[in-house]
Amino acid sequence: MPDAGRNSTFVRQKKIDREISALKKNLEMLGSLEM
Repeated sequence: MPDAGRNSTFVRQKKIDREISALKKNLEMLGSLEM
């Protein structure tokens, strides 16, 4: 099943994208606190 490897990579990428967007939100909140 060749789809399994590609699918897990896709899921991992989506997870990473979510984590990055969460980090960006945290950075924005920290930046606004420092203002």
